Amino acid sequence: MDFTEHQSKLPRLPIPSLRETTDKLLLWSKSLLTEEEQKESEKAVESFLNNKKQGDALQKLLIEYDKNTKYGTYF
Repeated sequence: MDFTEHQSKLPRLPIPSLRETTDKLLLWSKSLLTEEEQKESEKAVESFLNNKKQGDALQKLLIEYDKNTKYGTYF
């Protein structure tokens, strides 16, 4: 059975905001990092979110990809 034949029948997944995604990343990684590494990660995330050429640009690309993908979702 080819899994792609049923993709169009699945509901589209909503794209989370960039803030939601980075918050989940920080929460997920917390138990894996030292306190210092966690602080560095938090700073890197804030820098990423504040740099319009990075975060916003990538989010827009993801939204465009989602609109145009033949599989019905960005995953």
